[in-house]
Amino acid sequence: MQTDTKPNLLVYTPMNVRYGGGFEEWLQKTTELLSTNYNVEIVSGLIGTPLRQSPEEAQKLFAAARSLTYVRFLKVLWVYFITPSSFMRLLRRFQAADYVYFNYAFIGQELLVRILSRMTRKKVLVGFHAPLHFASGHDLLFDNYARRILKAFDSFHVVNPGDKLVLEGYGFKPIHFIPNYIWAKDIQNVVETGSKKFIFVGRFEMQKGIDILVKALKLALKGPDRGELSFAFFGSGSLGPQVDALVRQYPKNIVNHGYISEKSSIYKDAAFIMVTSRQEPFGLVILEAMSMGVTPICSVTAGSQLLIRDGYNGMTIADLSPGGIANAILAASKLSSAERSKLASNAIGEVRKHYTEITFRRKFEGALEALR
Repeated sequence: MQTDTKPNLLVYTPMNVRYGGGFEEWLQKTTELLSTNYNVEIVSGLIGTPLRQSPEEAQKLFAAARSLTYVRFLKVLWVYFITPSSFMRLLRRFQAADYVYFNYAFIGQELLVRILSRMTRKKVLVGFHAPLHFASGHDLLFDNYARRILKAFDSFHVVNPGDKLVLEGYGFKPIHFIPNYIWAKDIQNVVETGSKKFIFVGRFEMQKGIDILVKALKLALKGPDRGELSFAFFGSGSLGPQVDALVRQYPKNIVNHGYISEKSSIYKDAAFIMVTSRQEPFGLVILEAMSMGVTPICSVTAGSQLLIRDGYNGMTIADLSPGGIANAILAASKLSSAERSKLASNAIGEVRKHYTEITFRRKFEGALEALR
């Protein structure tokens, strides 16, 4: 009988893994990647809507994990409090872990995890996958309360250099800058020759700038080039009604496919992807598009500043307004086939050189081992 000698890696995320956002995609890939060297156990909170996967689909997505467990919270005003039975469940997982990775997503969770780490004497690597600052109430609490508790943790993981600078300014250390990644085997140009289609992929929420993009498309479709513009939305969220209203207004130019998980079917007939986020710590969708030969047109965020060189492997939108976005769409639509191909080629080369699982694994396992 063989003895399992792999160490136990606990990943705790208060955000429901069925949410299907950027972190959940990162976690699914990373669980599969690290499962050869670690027993990955995932504890997921039941926070977050809409849920884009069923419980059965989530089990399949995280099949590489040794276990996937859920914990419950009670919400009082804006704070989530873990139930007693769920606290005990999470405590037992902490006790069994050799390494702990904590996805920091909500104010109040830092205190819960700090208590658990002290009770079990486990060192914790804290991951920041969401914007550090995004709303006045959150920012006030983060700067005056949460960061003081977070600073006491053992190690930190950020996905862009801007967040690293902010946390260094707060006195956090050590900080591991380890960006997101793409499977090397999945890097290939899938764009159909001659395509000029624009797409949006992601959550239909204010953070993603959907409201601004809808207004921008109305402006772009009023111009003389209206007949040549083709746009497809892939996603879901609270601002979905705005997207649906736009489709009804311009049914020949715009379609909403809803949430689709199959990446190749999303990108295969697209030339450009619009990323109009107000804040974006990384932007996995940018990396995905680049790896498939789709040119990103991005607002200026921490993520796009890391990934995009304007005019080389993508385009940036300096003015995040309806007019600024509309101008960027119209400018891109006038690029020649050769210019589009050059942007796509440069984007694929950038991903292959810097953003594959090979580099990620070396850095991330190094950060875990440093907890010893």
